[in-house]
Amino acid sequence: MNHRQVVTDAVVSNEMNKIDDLLRAFWEKARAASDMIAALRADRHALEERLAGVERELASLRAQINAKEQELRSKDQEAKRLKTERDQLISSNGHDRLSDEEKERLKARIRELIARINSHL
Repeated sequence: MNHRQVVTDAVVSNEMNKIDDLLRAFWEKARAASDMIAALRADRHALEERLAGVERELASLRAQINAKEQELRSKDQEAKRLKTERDQLISSNGHDRLSDEEKERLKARIRELIARINSHL
């Protein structure tokens, strides 16, 4: 072999080593990207499951709020009915004062209603 052939073989060998090194680096980066993609997919899946759980909890809380609002409307109607009943009692007596018995009955009824309202809250 002549000197030119040896130099050419050395250059080709050197270039092949560089190409091998570049391919190895590329392969490592591709593998790292693949690992990262798999991890991100797993994270996305976990977040989607968590979101679904939070949405279920939100729906449950909204249902509870709606039930409480309905309960409050019912209590409000009952309070209005009692006020009307009280007003009728006052007007049926012909004066603005209740008898002691009526006052005690009304106080007992109010305490009962307050206790029922508090037990629901």
